[in-house]
Amino acid sequence: MGKGTPYTTESSSVDTTP
Repeated sequence: MGKGTPYTTESSSVDTTP
């Protein structure tokens, strides 16, 4: 989900996936 970003940019959840 996370495109390398250590924060959420598309959802309201914490996204730290590369």
